[in-house]
Amino acid sequence: MSQRKITADRAGGLLGIILGIAALIEAVRLYPYRSSPMVGDHTMPALLGVILVVLGALLLFTKRNGPEDVPFPAKPRLSVILGSIALMFAYRYLIPLLGYALSTLLVSFGLFKQIGPYRWHVSLVFAIVLTASIYLIFAVWLKIPFPVGLFKL
Repeated sequence: MSQRKITADRAGGLLGIILGIAALIEAVRLYPYRSSPMVGDHTMPALLGVILVVLGALLLFTKRNGPEDVPFPAKPRLSVILGSIALMFAYRYLIPLLGYALSTLLVSFGLFKQIGPYRWHVSLVFAIVLTASIYLIFAVWLKIPFPVGLFKL
């Protein structure tokens, strides 16, 4: 009797199917609150659930032709990954304190500097453009209120 090796693709496919089923259950639970069959709170969980189940099944049941082993990241790349995760956690705690604009500017500057090979002034310009663009789209055009923080910025 041959044993099937559990690979990362199979584990990820199974996880995708499980999360997809959970999203579909949530869509069914939200279905009574709909405006119409395709409009309502149930639409996004249903769409994500179907996509997760289909892609998870593809990962679970298809054979990949590439190499199965993925090497652990080397130290420089690992520090970039961990630094990016730390910046995103910091962002979560900075938004209530500093507000959207300042915290997004600081964290996006850090991410541009950490991930890209940009000089500090280029990273700063990119961060300003990103922050201003998102603020313009959501706060000004769509009138979605953003957190202002302690400084009321």
